[in-house]
Amino acid sequence: MALGLWLRRLGSDECGGTAIELGLTLPIFGMLLFGAIGASQMLGALNGMHFAVEEAARCAAVNTTTCANASATVSYAQGRYQGPNISPTFTTTTAACGKRVNATASFALSIAVRTLSVPLAAQACYPA
Repeated sequence: MALGLWLRRLGSDECGGTAIELGLTLPIFGMLLFGAIGASQMLGALNGMHFAVEEAARCAAVNTTTCANASATVSYAQGRYQGPNISPTFTTTTAACGKRVNATASFALSIAVRTLSVPLAAQACYPA
């Protein structure tokens, strides 16, 4: 009888309910928040890579004094990259469309207890 009464009182007691709800929802909210921050950093890195390859392809096609050869174009692209420190690799070629510059990198996306390696790539071609 005492056990049944204790269980009934425990089921109707509302003290601490908010703390339990907070304890259950806070980790989920934190993972969503930090996942959104990591995804925005990844998109910022991709945007920076696209900007760098577009500028370098244009420089290789138009400004032959600054970007006279492939190594100068790669150095120019590395200088134009602005983003998280992921060290993208730039390559340049001459294609049918003109001067093509490619960039590849790997972004470490942290999602709560796991880190994913996300490959990023960008390319641009400017007519010579």
